Amino acid sequence: MNEQIKRLQQDLQLNQTMIKELRSQIQTEKSQTEEFKEKHLESKRQFERLEKSNNEKSRQIEQLNVNNHIFKYCNFVSDIKLLYIYAYNVIACIEQVNNVKHESLKKDQQIMELTKNIQELQSEMNQNKIEFKKQLEQSQHKQVIQNNLDNQRQYISQLQSQTDVQNEEGKREEKNMTKYERNVTCQNMLAVVRSPCLNNGVDFLLVNENKKVITLKNKQWNIYNFGVYLLGRNITLTVPMEYQTVDSQRARFKDLGHLCIKTSHLWIKDVSSNIDCSRLGHEPGEGGENDGEETLLKEIHCGSGSEAKGDRSQARDGRSQARDGRSEAEWWKWARGGGIIELIVEQQLINNGSIRSNAGNRRNCNGSGGSILIELQCHSQSQSNDLQQTVGTVTCLGADQSDSNCIGNRSKDGRIAIYGIELSADDIKKIAPKPFNRLQR
Repeated sequence: MNEQIKRLQQDLQLNQTMIKELRSQIQTEKSQTEEFKEKHLESKRQFERLEKSNNEKSRQIEQLNVNNHIFKYCNFVSDIKLLYIYAYNVIACIEQVNNVKHESLKKDQQIMELTKNIQELQSEMNQNKIEFKKQLEQSQHKQVIQNNLDNQRQYISQLQSQTDVQNEEGKREEKNMTKYERNVTCQNMLAVVRSPCLNNGVDFLLVNENKKVITLKNKQWNIYNFGVYLLGRNITLTVPMEYQTVDSQRARFKDLGHLCIKTSHLWIKDVSSNIDCSRLGHEPGEGGENDGEETLLKEIHCGSGSEAKGDRSQARDGRSQARDGRSEAEWWKWARGGGIIELIVEQQLINNGSIRSNAGNRRNCNGSGGSILIELQCHSQSQSNDLQQTVGTVTCLGADQSDSNCIGNRSKDGRIAIYGIELSADDIKKIAPKPFNRLQR
């Protein structure tokens, strides 16, 4: 590039010297043209003087004789020839001046083209410099990357032996952690759920307040991957039920109560707290027969309603007399059977309260109990845990049978099935009616 620049500079100097020579020639030609102009003016003056002299001579010729006139006429013709020759020379000089001007214009154009070419060469040189810098930087960057890759390969080769040992240790630790994760108690899990990354009511359900009624979604799975913890007193976990008025004496539920919970841990801490779907089953005169506890996995039903035969026309007639001191609409509410509860607990169940789905327990009511299905997955996983399970009080009782108005003095209990744990005799004492129990589903 530097040699090209030097060559261009030399060419530029030569062009400049040529331009100077051309300019000097133009100056000389301009001086010559001025001289020619002066000569031309002098010739004009001479011509004018000659014309004057010719006029004088013409007057003299008129006075002279014919011979003198002819002689003077011949001299005049020779002068005219000289004038023509002089004019021809002047025209030739003017043409030379025009040719010089035309050549100077051509040289000016050549100079302009040369300057343009020089500018283009300078721009190309600048671009070449920029590209050269980029290529140099890229080559340096590639060299740095190559060095880094070599260092990384050496480092990887050094760590390869260590990773094998660490993998073995990691596998052993993973086995231990898996065993630990499957043996997390409800108490230890409380420390986990207090993490700001988890949301109460979404990832887990924690209730510390007293005298609270918590309603979950009806006929849908309520999934809490980090546990359900009822730690206060007098807490009831149920489903929302909406009434619709049938007539002035009777109101009925729009739907049946069916509570489904799937969670890692379930802890009912206080004896006064419960999971309750009592009186959320069928209305009086509705519902079918129970088919046995072992069929709960295939089909699960609410308890049937009351079949009392007492006359309820008094309430319809507007009289104040009612069953057990209650109105006809209240009687319909308490005459319903029990609802449905389905629980899936993956790790630990601690029930110090109660899980119940009883029928309405009032006089003149013989509705049947509902259905409760509890599945403990602590022994169904690849590695069973060693956590203690407390099933506690679980009931699906039918209505009180002491009233003589109940048809046949008969009411049926519901159905209970518990999978995933072998119940002891002490466990069964707290469960009514007697549950269907099996380790595997």
